[in-house]
Amino acid sequence: MSDYTIAWIVVGAAGLGVCVALFLALRRWTAARILAPLVAATWFFIPWRFQDDPEHYAPAFVVLLFRGLFEPDGEPGVVGRTLALATAAAVAVFLIGIGTRTLVRIAGRWRRRQGRAS
Repeated sequence: MSDYTIAWIVVGAAGLGVCVALFLALRRWTAARILAPLVAATWFFIPWRFQDDPEHYAPAFVVLLFRGLFEPDGEPGVVGRTLALATAAAVAVFLIGIGTRTLVRIAGRWRRRQGRAS
């Protein structure tokens, strides 16, 4: 196995660990318990080209940090916008799921009330 493969395995394990830790830490806040790991997974698992080499990628949030903090001429704008868009998409998926769940609950209650009224 190459060092590159091992690095992505470590990133995957760390991302999974962060998602599990967030899920377990947010026991009382059910909405945040789902949303926080979803956003963390989005940030950990979006690959981005790290240098000018098209064969090497890193997690987008790592590239954002390095370009924003450590490179004097770094341009974090594109990476930042991509992560913002991906985060917005994850939140949209979450809200669609919550909305669907709410509609199913409302429909179930309505059916039960209709059954009692007959």
